[in-house]
Amino acid sequence: MKKSLIVTPLLIFVWFLQAQDMKPDSLEQALSEHPQKDTTRYRLLIKAAGYYLSISEKSKTYIDEALQIATDLDYKKGIVESHYYLTQYYWYRRDLASAVNHALTTLQLYESMNDSMGLFEPNLTLAGVYMSYDDFEKAEAY
Repeated sequence: MKKSLIVTPLLIFVWFLQAQDMKPDSLEQALSEHPQKDTTRYRLLIKAAGYYLSISEKSKTYIDEALQIATDLDYKKGIVESHYYLTQYYWYRRDLASAVNHALTTLQLYESMNDSMGLFEPNLTLAGVYMSYDDFEKAEAY
């Protein structure tokens, strides 16, 4: 219980920091003015998804489009980041099975990219999810 009181606020704080600095109206306008399927649109979609993550289903639409663009462009960092945002999306909606699925995908992708810095977020998320299940043994593994 004590660990979840520490990990959950830490997760929320990390996600809050990623909420970006553009206002929703500015993001919506930028998206409407930039229909090209490129990394600029990808970044705008991820920023918008981050803003709406905990307050709207709209975030899922943005994440799905961002993942599709990243996949089409073979933009590996974008693919892994999109899966991490899907992890957050499902975490906020308490769909922990889907959150674990996307966190594991994120973890595998970061490992395949040899990105040791990127491993922090999915490991923290997995630990938090398993703590929510009161599975402290699995939580400690992450």
